[in-house]
Amino acid sequence: MPVRTIPATSSFYYSVLHFTSRDFRMSEISLRSLSVIFSLITLALVFALGREMFDDGTALAAATMWASIRTP
Repeated sequence: MPVRTIPATSSFYYSVLHFTSRDFRMSEISLRSLSVIFSLITLALVFALGREMFDDGTALAAATMWASIRTP
């Protein structure tokens, strides 16, 4: 079953993926590493936002929940 996405929300990711695959070839490692980098950046942002709005414990819980939900 294909994944349905809203074109405007993922256009940045696919644009970066296009240039990454052009520069680093189409190997599985280079394609998957971009997803890992984006996931780690988002995880850090979730933690920072939770820390800014609440406290360290809440930020850690939010980051943990986000990371566990994002696993395929």
